Amino acid sequence: MGNGWSFDIRTIHKVNYITIIVICLFMSLTTISMLNFKLNVDDLLPFITIIIVSVIIYFSNVKDIIKATAFSLAIILSNFGYLLFANFNEQTTASDTLVFGAGIICGALYFNKKILVVDAFVLDICILILFLVNPTSILGEYYSYSNMLNFFVILNAIIIIIYYITALGENLIKIVNKKSLKNKVIVDNLDMIMLNINNLMNDLESNMETFSGDSDGDNGSSKNKRESVDQTNIGVQEIVKRISDIKTEIEGSGNTIEEQTLYTKEFNGTINKVRKLT
Repeated sequence: MGNGWSFDIRTIHKVNYITIIVICLFMSLTTISMLNFKLNVDDLLPFITIIIVSVIIYFSNVKDIIKATAFSLAIILSNFGYLLFANFNEQTTASDTLVFGAGIICGALYFNKKILVVDAFVLDICILILFLVNPTSILGEYYSYSNMLNFFVILNAIIIIIYYITALGENLIKIVNKKSLKNKVIVDNLDMIMLNINNLMNDLESNMETFSGDSDGDNGSSKNKRESVDQTNIGVQEIVKRISDIKTEIEGSGNTIEEQTLYTKEFNGTINKVRKLT
């Protein structure tokens, strides 16, 4: 996705795909056990439908945002279609309700509030239609307006809790992404600084060779010597300042131990080189 998601969205798709299949298989076995291991295709139809739709979504070539939303909506809508024409079964009520929860959770895995809002809106519409068309499919003989309202409130309370958890996770991801980007910029700057230091060292060595050549010559002028010494001092001061800047950058960057160790070695090499020139 191009909306600031720096983590591997394909990995989340794969996790969702596997999670959906595992949940469906588990709930299918649960349903079969509740029915005294009597295989009834009608009771397993929503799970079979979800698996088929999930396979199609996972291998389809669509945008990531569409695929992310489709995973959760496939669960919600397939379960809605099943309950819309189903009869109440007390033994499978819990699993039927949990399927809706699984749809919301799959949407929450992306830590994207927009996806969760879409899922919640679609789920609320589905629940309202169920209460108007076939309310007994969920509540059975306990159906009443008060129970319907209680179910709706509890469901939305759970969604709100998941929403805030998702919002928190999304903010944490943004913070981590911002920190990672900052560290990358700092490392790039450090690389540039070290390159500049190497260039300074090369210039410094050239000045020292010039100074040595002037000192060995019988006709070497004191002016050239003084200029070489001044340039050498300036070069050393610039190197010291560069090293100090790098040290400050690393201490405030929160880089990994490996990165700090690498640059520490470069510091030591640079300092040793300075010592040879002084």
